[in-house]
Amino acid sequence: MPRARSRRRARRRCRWWRRARRRGALFRGSSSRPCTGRGCARGRARWPPPRRRAGRSTAPRRRLRRGQPASLPSRSSYRSRRPVCYGRRVAYVHPVVGLVAIALAAYAASLGVRSRSARAGADRARRRHAALGPWLYTLFLLTWLGGLATVEWLTPDVEDAAETHFAVGSAIMACLTAAALLSRRIRRDRRARTIHPLLGATALLLCGLQIFLGLQLLP
Repeated sequence: MPRARSRRRARRRCRWWRRARRRGALFRGSSSRPCTGRGCARGRARWPPPRRRAGRSTAPRRRLRRGQPASLPSRSSYRSRRPVCYGRRVAYVHPVVGLVAIALAAYAASLGVRSRSARAGADRARRRHAALGPWLYTLFLLTWLGGLATVEWLTPDVEDAAETHFAVGSAIMACLTAAALLSRRIRRDRRARTIHPLLGATALLLCGLQIFLGLQLLP
């Protein structure tokens, strides 16, 4: 008996592939694999498909190849490149907190003046002044550190102009630190009782100068 010829089973291909095969319009990079049912991308897809690199979109380059003008990047892409703390609104946090601290310092100074009088509410004003002192010092310290951070990260263009503002702020912190240390000796030392209000008054006067210098640095 003659041997039967082994015929390979014809691979199924999509309709477009067969039509393009007849017309001879297949490209060099066309797929030679049979259609899997999802389509063979009209014979132009390579197998295996090339990996797409993560990163910037290639849409502008493709448009340039086709003769179309490339679109500019959106605003969202520019915003994503900005630092976390960037923004004009954040730059106003330091002056607002500074004004609150100066107002609180003026109130503490008024309590200190009333505590030295011979009126009936002197003891009450003295207790309030002593209780408000640590909170006031902490608020001034945070304001001083916030000013450093604002100039360093938000408004570095005013770094040269802010040298005097920083020097006055450091002098205020020095006066408040000395006054806080002397407040522990007020009850047993006359000198501390005399120097403490002078340091507080000096710090309050420097705060007025600090406001004038800070207004010139606002964005």
